[in-house]
Amino acid sequence: MNGLSANPSLLDPEETHSKKVSSTKDFREITEIKLNNVYHSDCAELMKAMEENFVDLTVTSPPYDELRNYNGYHLDLENIAKNLFRVTKKGGVLVWVVGDKVKNGDRSLTSFKQAILFQSVGFNVHDIMIYKKKKYSLYEIKCLYKLF
Repeated sequence: MNGLSANPSLLDPEETHSKKVSSTKDFREITEIKLNNVYHSDCAELMKAMEENFVDLTVTSPPYDELRNYNGYHLDLENIAKNLFRVTKKGGVLVWVVGDKVKNGDRSLTSFKQAILFQSVGFNVHDIMIYKKKKYSLYEIKCLYKLF
């Protein structure tokens, strides 16, 4: 949730080739969120500076089920969900990519619990997709990187 994207029709042609990146440890310094800027910060703090109905699309894959070591980072999910709803434009979209921990053949159902939380703060749940991640060979990964 560290990036914002503006509707291309709203971009100033003079500014489309310059990328501005703001990075700050003191989030109180951010008093206004400007279009065509990338902010590297804690999303919960950054959203406080956003107006209501500001974001068209959010795509994120936050930490879940302690599957990786995030060095003590704790996700304040309820606060983030409420603020995402506040800053998302009417008709806007949130793509929340999470999975479920499987232990002894039993799923944690974290993704469903989070979908219910987002529904409780006002979002409409349109689709839930479940996919099996393919493991790529080293050769396939090298071929993919050659495409870019």
